[in-house]
Amino acid sequence: MKSVGVSFLIALIALSIGIAVGRFTAAPTAKSGPAPQNVAGSSTHDIAAPPITRRKTHLAEQQTPQKEATPVTNENIVAALKNALTRLGSRRTFVEFGKLSDMINQNNVGEVLAFAEGLSKTQEKNMVLSLLLGRWAEFDPKSALGYAENLPPGNARNRAISSALG
Repeated sequence: MKSVGVSFLIALIALSIGIAVGRFTAAPTAKSGPAPQNVAGSSTHDIAAPPITRRKTHLAEQQTPQKEATPVTNENIVAALKNALTRLGSRRTFVEFGKLSDMINQNNVGEVLAFAEGLSKTQEKNMVLSLLLGRWAEFDPKSALGYAENLPPGNARNRAISSALG
């Protein structure tokens, strides 16, 4: 009987500690007034929650979409890709690659492909080819998949086929 009482006491102490830790470590909620009361005939689902405000981060402020002042040409997309490759590794660079891949179209895919094939670093080449094949497959899936299937067998070919298939 004594062991049951001790076990119950330990469980009660552990529960109290858990409640205290939860209460003091949880983020405080802002109270804007008295708690809403449930009026007869209404439910708590009808009460609108206060709007959630989000703070803008430094990165989000810098990434506001801007219209391109110059039309997309073979030269400026390749130059932009070269510029982005010089800053490889940052989150902002990957966002820039995403925007650049959206600029690839049937008129400049050959130029971008030639640029990608000419890259000497394997990591850069695989990344640009992956972006290129994914975009190319959006407007000409047969050609993109055909290119990927004609690469030499290996991991690079498998990644290229995966990118072309989406």
